[in-house]
Amino acid sequence: ANHIPMAQVKGKLDTLDKSKKILTYCKSGTRSKATAELLSKNQFDRVYNLKGGFDAWQAAGLPINK
Repeated sequence: ANHIPMAQVKGKLDTLDKSKKILTYCKSGTRSKATAELLSKNQFDRVYNLKGGFDAWQAAGLPINK
C-alpha cells in the first residue's frame, strides 16, 4: 500500500501502475471521490472509492488496525 495525499496525486500519475487496483479513501469520501475521478480520467481502470469514507467504515463497525 502507498499513501499519496490528494494534492500530490496529479503529479505522481506517471509513477502509478495502471494495471493494479487502486483504492481511494478519506475521512468523508468527498476528496477521495474526486481523486478516483481524476485517476479514471487518466486511464486507470481498476479504481475504487470507499463511499462515505473512513467515517462510514467506522459507523458500519468494520475493523480498524491502529
